[in-house]
Amino acid sequence: MIQLNVNPKESLIDEKVHISVTGLSPKEKVTLSASLAEMNMHFHSWGHYTSDQSGGVEVQKMECGGGSYTGIEPMGLFWSMVQKPGQREGLRLQKKDVTTPYDIKVAVHLGHVPQESLDSGGALAEITIQRSYMSEGVTRVPVREGRLRGTLFTPRGVGPFPCVLDLYGSGGGLIEHRAALLASRGFVTLALAYFRYDDLTKDLDFELEYFEEAINWLSNHVSRTGVGILGISVGAELALMLSQRFPLVKAVVSISACHCRTSVRDIGIFISFRGERLPSIELDLSKIQIKDGICCIRECVSDSSDINGQINVTRLNPQILFLHGSDDGFFSARAAAKNFELQLKQAGKDNYETVLYQDAGHLLEPPYAPFCQTSFHKVFESQVYWGGQARSHVRAEEDAWKRIIHFFKKHLKIVDPVSKI
Repeated sequence: MIQLNVNPKESLIDEKVHISVTGLSPKEKVTLSASLAEMNMHFHSWGHYTSDQSGGVEVQKMECGGGSYTGIEPMGLFWSMVQKPGQREGLRLQKKDVTTPYDIKVAVHLGHVPQESLDSGGALAEITIQRSYMSEGVTRVPVREGRLRGTLFTPRGVGPFPCVLDLYGSGGGLIEHRAALLASRGFVTLALAYFRYDDLTKDLDFELEYFEEAINWLSNHVSRTGVGILGISVGAELALMLSQRFPLVKAVVSISACHCRTSVRDIGIFISFRGERLPSIELDLSKIQIKDGICCIRECVSDSSDINGQINVTRLNPQILFLHGSDDGFFSARAAAKNFELQLKQAGKDNYETVLYQDAGHLLEPPYAPFCQTSFHKVFESQVYWGGQARSHVRAEEDAWKRIIHFFKKHLKIVDPVSKI
């Protein structure tokens, strides 16, 4: 009897699972597949295997010979998911309702099945598993305090817990999945929207005072000893600017930040503080590279620093973890890493760590979600190239997530909370 085993059947998105098949004939060719549907988006993956002499397949140990991934990849069925044909191009899978898991159907098919035949039926065995961002016991509370719009996630238990402000980038909206996962790993986390959500501005024109309100709110209600900030892309640049102005920010993880404030003609990305707009460098859109309808803006920012637009990271002394991918499709990661490090060295600072991941791209997310090299960008109104080579990018995400958890646990003090929300 053919049996398909996936253990555990319920897990967090950053946890590995063990997939195996038993009861096959020796040296039998089979295809393992995984599929999910989320918000009318459909993704799937597939891998070709050949059973061993005992009629078994162990994904953790065996070579995948073809499909959406190759090689020995225990989590390949998850990170290599691609959108199914027949949908609009440029989909990016992001969990909208973090209170519910992904329901993922894993199946085994006879023979080395091509992509176009995966949905034709006839699976030898199949099982549905659940992958979540929000663990049991984590609480989710919408935040509408003054101008603030976001969601607060609190870990299970009585605490106290370290506290993190979570900022995403130029796509806007309220993105909760990373904050929910951080709470599942023991951090009170505020996922903060700052434009294109609810009654917030639809323009990329931001006041640092808005984020100051969020930091003060967290300090008054959650942690009087200060907060950490986790930011990616524009969110990382904001995190760095905030860390140099507000002493309550004790630790920052900066993912894929540019070394300078950038603006885009007819689009914006302007930042002001105390009524003054901060200097920025306008992207040179004539240097956009377009291939097959996909835009790469990496060359639009000069590698050399304009001191007026440069993000200064030397004023205060928060602990900073810089994470970059060498194949970032949005900015020159090497230039950014070099600039930040040069600033800090010249200032005699040692409060930072820099990691440049070879062949990783811009979107360093929690591990094992589908790798996204290109997707539609709402602001640019086109498909954009985020960069990264799949296997290298996934390895980077595995390492980066471990570093983020360790970094915040090390540098955020835990004392009795100010109040329980």
